[in-house]
Amino acid sequence: MNQDNFHKKYIRSKEFDNVRQAVFERDNYQCVICGRSDNLVCHHKCYKHLGEGNQNEIDDCVTLCQLDHVTHHRAKYNYKWYSKEHPRNIKNKPK
Repeated sequence: MNQDNFHKKYIRSKEFDNVRQAVFERDNYQCVICGRSDNLVCHHKCYKHLGEGNQNEIDDCVTLCQLDHVTHHRAKYNYKWYSKEHPRNIKNKPK
């Protein structure tokens, strides 16, 4: 099974449900970018420990709202999505 197929199957598994819950709890059920608490997803920052279901995998994940998750995957911005420069974190955006 290639990595894409494994990932799709794994994120629907009971093992990943446990990882997801641990990540949500660690992040206080809030998006780490904007603080929203609805429509949350567990995002892997990397796949180094994908499928391990242990603390290493939990450490590789963050809680994102669906909007920030989609924004990240579309690579819309030229800076790191989790940085303070994220558009939601800039109070006085230039017009």
